[in-house]
Amino acid sequence: MANHQKRVPENVPGDFFVDSTCIDCDACRQIAPKVFGQAVQTSFVHSQPSNADDRRSALHALLSCPTGSIGSLGSDDVKSVMPDFPLPIEPPVYFCGYTSPKSCSRAITCIGTGMNISLPPIETTAGIPGHCRRNRCSGCRAIRSNGFCLGMASKCS
Repeated sequence: MANHQKRVPENVPGDFFVDSTCIDCDACRQIAPKVFGQAVQTSFVHSQPSNADDRRSALHALLSCPTGSIGSLGSDDVKSVMPDFPLPIEPPVYFCGYTSPKSCSRAITCIGTGMNISLPPIETTAGIPGHCRRNRCSGCRAIRSNGFCLGMASKCS
């Protein structure tokens, strides 16, 4: 659970925040790009949700955060967004919502009704997960698997 007292300084004021336990895995930025941005070594809230859809996306990110580094001081029922998973990326590809700090938030996705894709393990140094940037699409910066973009943006190269 995120700690409000450990908020990263880049967060804008408001209900949602990222704390200093963030591993910069990019999961929140993939799920709610209107809300979360990237600082030097962490994600942060660059814009508080301005409508119900953005708020729901921010709650999806909160649930999917592998380190529990996203918090909300609002009165939202976080469990209310659980039935939204798996989230459509670009049907028939869906983001299942599971991430792990041990794999730098390796994305678990479903294709159709039964196949799961998991990105290959990321090298670690001194027990710290490596950043996943080498597994990013050059067009939209979304996660790639086996050379295919699994991003939410359809404009990728």
